[in-house]
Amino acid sequence: MAIVGVVSLLAVDSRSSQPPPLEFNTPAPVAASPEEVEAYEYEQAPETEGDEDDAIEDDDGGLIRPPARTNFLLLGIDNNNLADAIMVGCFYRDTGEIKLMSIPRDMYTRLPDHRIQQMREEGLRPPSTMKINAVRAFGGRNGTYYMKQQLGEMLGVEFHYYVEVQMEAFVRIVDAMDGIYVDVAVPMFYNPPDQDLYINLSPGLQRLDGRTAEGLVRFRSFPTGDLGRNQTHMDFMTQLISQVLTREAIMSEPLTMITSC
Repeated sequence: MAIVGVVSLLAVDSRSSQPPPLEFNTPAPVAASPEEVEAYEYEQAPETEGDEDDAIEDDDGGLIRPPARTNFLLLGIDNNNLADAIMVGCFYRDTGEIKLMSIPRDMYTRLPDHRIQQMREEGLRPPSTMKINAVRAFGGRNGTYYMKQQLGEMLGVEFHYYVEVQMEAFVRIVDAMDGIYVDVAVPMFYNPPDQDLYINLSPGLQRLDGRTAEGLVRFRSFPTGDLGRNQTHMDFMTQLISQVLTREAIMSEPLTMITSC
């Protein structure tokens, strides 16, 4: 089953934006590069000895169920291979809740010596300190793997899965949903002469198509800076997942630009 199919079966607790509990101990699989993965499927998380709650189980109908808690990473990738949007989430199987936490993309991080050495052995030349959103770009073809490892160590979390979305795929997803209803919090206007980007949104509840939704998530001039941008991303993802529950159009779209572990 494609991971979008899995997401469409989840229920969202839209009231909560608390970070997921740092209690996962299932080893994270090594991420394949985006170029090597054209489509992905929901895979079994390895069973962890002594932790029955996190083990894959068969239900009474013989179907495979996910672990009691599934930790995942969402990355929105721009044209420079930077992680323009970073979100950490946790899905609770028994309650159907999803909890999301947005990570500021401009947060600085220091690479440990062993990671720098590993990257140099691949012919890369990363700086020791960089913004978290740049780890993927400096990591070359294995950038997503290094992003997962770095962010996981910073948060004390091991990821079962990740989803990586290029901007054009994001636009297609929203259009496949026939738009997403979003309550825009502040006026948004941006029309730079050197970019193919036009944003003109008024506050209030409205249906956004793919291009206007792109403007929403790329808008940066919030009164509260990145905090406002992070909250906008979380609100949008909550609405997207909630509205997936009632629609089937997205299931017919080939989402080959999305990658998972």
